[in-house]
Amino acid sequence: MLSTGQLIMGFHQLKYDPILDYKRVDEQTVIGVVKSIIEWFDILVENTLLVARLRTCEQHGRDPYLLTPRDKSDLDKDSYEEAKLERSLAQQWKVGSTPEFWKDHCLGFVNYQVPLFDKTGSTGWRAIDLIGLSPQGMPQVWELKKRPPADNPFVMIIQAIAYGVALRHAWNRGEFAAEWLKWLAGVGRPQPNGGPTRDIQLFGIAPTEYWKEFRSRVESRPDLRTTLLALMDRAKRAGFPVELVEFTAKEMDTNPYFCVGPALPV
Repeated sequence: MLSTGQLIMGFHQLKYDPILDYKRVDEQTVIGVVKSIIEWFDILVENTLLVARLRTCEQHGRDPYLLTPRDKSDLDKDSYEEAKLERSLAQQWKVGSTPEFWKDHCLGFVNYQVPLFDKTGSTGWRAIDLIGLSPQGMPQVWELKKRPPADNPFVMIIQAIAYGVALRHAWNRGEFAAEWLKWLAGVGRPQPNGGPTRDIQLFGIAPTEYWKEFRSRVESRPDLRTTLLALMDRAKRAGFPVELVEFTAKEMDTNPYFCVGPALPV
């Protein structure tokens, strides 16, 4: 169950709560917390938005959401392993690459480490790991995890939901849609209508080793899988459909990577 203190959190804060880490607490506790999240989903979405301030051109320059890929000098600053992996994926499967990344699901990545809300410090807001381009011309949230012991799939989905909430808010109420349509025009891609949207597609992506670890847990605790699917279903009903994806590579930190498709059913 979620405590009163946790109920006033947003998804962006819950993702850091150790109560969701089944390496620190037992799996049954995690399952109970996730069921509470499903029950109080709409309240958590509202709490996520209460603390959010949208980025603006006035504060952050002409392109506040940094959709234009960074130059080489910026890329060299990426020092931690997950950022290097995000960068590699974004470069290999950028929009316009041949072959396209995952044609029926995603046409490629626009950029990585994309900021959404005007929040810094320890408030829980960082940046979307990867922004993808849907076949319909809309932005997608991609949450990346490395090999184990990275955050478990429950945390992965909660992080993706947090940024899905942020992205939908930025699209409907902020300047993100205008910047996105401008970027699409610049790369010669068809544009969506630019009006308000309800649905933001979310993806959780991780290497095969990550999903093998989760599947091994499911063998002894099948309710981990059913609870994960229930969370995905609740997110979808709220406008945040989730797909989980696995990829393989001979070495994690070098190209090429190969998308091998959905990670579920396990």
